[in-house]
Amino acid sequence: MSNSASGIDEILQRWRREIKGKTRRIISFEETAEIKINALNARIYPIIEPLHGWQIRRFRYTRQRCREFVDSDWRPIQTGEQWGGPDISALFKCSAKLPASMKGRKACLMIYFGGDGLLSVNGAPYHGLDPFRDTVLLADPATGNENFDLEAECYIMWHFGENETKTLEISQFAAMDQEMHDTYWDFRAAWNVMTMKDLDQDAREFIKAAMAEAILPIDQNEACPETFRRNAGQARAILRKRLYETDRFRKSGLMHLNGNSHLDVVFLWTHAEFVRKLGRTHATALRLLEQYPDYKFSQSQALMYREMKETYPAMFEQVKAMVKAGRWEIVGATWVEPDCNLISGESFVRQILHGMNFIKREFGVTPRTFWCPDVFGNAWTMPQIIARSGLKYFVTHKMGVWNDTNPWTKNTFWWQGPDGTRVLSLMPPTHFIGTVEPDHMAEHWSKFSDKATIGESLYNFGWGDGGGGPDVEMLEYLKRYREFPGVTPTRSSFVEEALDSIAARVRDTNIPVWNDELYLEEHRGTFTTKARLKKENRKCEVLYRKAEIWALFSSLPYPAEELDAGWKEVLTNQFHDSLPGSHITPVYHDLCKAYERAIGIGERITHESLSALAGTVDTQPVDGEPVVVFNSLAFDRDSTAALEWGKTELHVVDSDGNEMPHQFVEDAETGKIRLIFEARDVPSLGYRTYWIRPGAGKTSFTGATVTESLLENDHLRVAFNKEGEIVS
Repeated sequence: MSNSASGIDEILQRWRREIKGKTRRIISFEETAEIKINALNARIYPIIEPLHGWQIRRFRYTRQRCREFVDSDWRPIQTGEQWGGPDISALFKCSAKLPASMKGRKACLMIYFGGDGLLSVNGAPYHGLDPFRDTVLLADPATGNENFDLEAECYIMWHFGENETKTLEISQFAAMDQEMHDTYWDFRAAWNVMTMKDLDQDAREFIKAAMAEAILPIDQNEACPETFRRNAGQARAILRKRLYETDRFRKSGLMHLNGNSHLDVVFLWTHAEFVRKLGRTHATALRLLEQYPDYKFSQSQALMYREMKETYPAMFEQVKAMVKAGRWEIVGATWVEPDCNLISGESFVRQILHGMNFIKREFGVTPRTFWCPDVFGNAWTMPQIIARSGLKYFVTHKMGVWNDTNPWTKNTFWWQGPDGTRVLSLMPPTHFIGTVEPDHMAEHWSKFSDKATIGESLYNFGWGDGGGGPDVEMLEYLKRYREFPGVTPTRSSFVEEALDSIAARVRDTNIPVWNDELYLEEHRGTFTTKARLKKENRKCEVLYRKAEIWALFSSLPYPAEELDAGWKEVLTNQFHDSLPGSHITPVYHDLCKAYERAIGIGERITHESLSALAGTVDTQPVDGEPVVVFNSLAFDRDSTAALEWGKTELHVVDSDGNEMPHQFVEDAETGKIRLIFEARDVPSLGYRTYWIRPGAGKTSFTGATVTESLLENDHLRVAFNKEGEIVS
């Protein structure tokens, strides 16, 4: 053979080897294990029966509890059929009978219409439906032939920016094989740890050896269901003995796993949609608490519970029962999770006051934590307000995740206010929206700053922002990662259980002290974005102080209920995506309307109270038209007073006959004239009376003209351009 022919033959042989390698490559153990684990998953539901008969009727959800129907009547919809439209919601209904073949088994409904939905069963809200939740337990065990009236209310958007067309993806009854279900999750949990990126190599080899032995009896191609089931049982027994009952490769430390669902009152949705979201989220939470007896759930915000009570009263009673049973934690003491940069000290106090009052009245519990995981920084004055309100702890997450310049590395610390008050504070190193995947938990523990000192950390899990909370996958892992080789030990904990345990360890530890504000190096624009909201908030804070003072001093019945309602409008608008301006445009318009309502209440109460007080003032014996000027501040005051008055020759005097400087100001647009005069030495929380007399006095007045581009009086004329710059 020539050298040329030999070279070609070598090339051909190499190509053959490469092609054979690609088509007959060696499958790794991890791949083999996953194939067998997927075979377990495929056998969890041995009986599946399609469910037909759904009908649909679309509508738009224009405001809370208000549907404007787009379809005049119901129409049939089949699996695989699309529905939707811009900002569309839909009702789906179906009368169904559970197949007799499911008698004695766990009977589930597999259903997903797309979008974000709430399934009601026999007229009662039952379970949320979203991309993470399409399988709903209906009966355990089923008696067979049960009848169900099913209805679902679904919104086209699960999160922002989605396609406006959705599909009825699945509709069927399924009977669960509990043993196969548990076997699958045992192997899946172990496989997840085995394939972790940064797992200790010795632990990886230990888990891999146990998995290799345990998974051997499983033949993914076994056609006989009983044989497959028997082999799977043998495999599970080996796996549990080798991995779940061993003390090998136990790690130190403890992660308190807290199931929760951060749910924004407004954000990429309106308040009305928030109310629907809380129905979906908490219906699911209740069902999972029923199915997982060791699981605990935490939820914040008194406003959320009030909305639940008004819109989903039966659900609210179920939550109260779970709180009483020690399964559900009301975490956080505030009305909402407010912005913590822009509101006043009094607003902080009112957030806690109204939040605590509602929670104590409805649930009989007293939260001890200021819980604001998602706020955009925190004012330095907060520690003393938190402590004086009877709270012990403070928890936030944002700086630990979002700081863009100076990473926050103090996860457990004393936060000290300007007066020296300290509050034990937690800023976990990872997001409050977490999973129970071992690699995510390992990332949290690796970033945790206090492993060597405190050795305990709070880890939140559950889908959030748009709600949803923990799902079945998370809770199955929660059961299995308590003490698993290579995984930091975990415990299902309420927030305050975790904080109490951490506080006990802090007593013997020297932790850092932070003596300043907590400044978030992101979202800086929230201090100025949509400035009208900031202005209206401050106007309300000032107004309601005056309204309460004068209502208290007047002879009228104290309007406690009206002030309470007005304050709650203000407090609700202080939510951390409301006041900062981090929301969609429809939310902005709703917030402005809420401020109008709050200001209307406050101004009316103030006017009525001052009128009643003025009516009791003795305006004799000085001649002229009396004007009573009130001072709501805590110190005597020199200022100006203004009132509408016709432009005539007059002078203003006090009770001693002293003449007060005054002037007229004309509104260029309305033509209305305002009289402005100096009011001197008006006493703290009191009043002083002045009299307007006809005829020019010794102190002459000056008129003033005010327009968008001009300020002018007898002595000065200033003109402005459109940019507000002085041009002459």
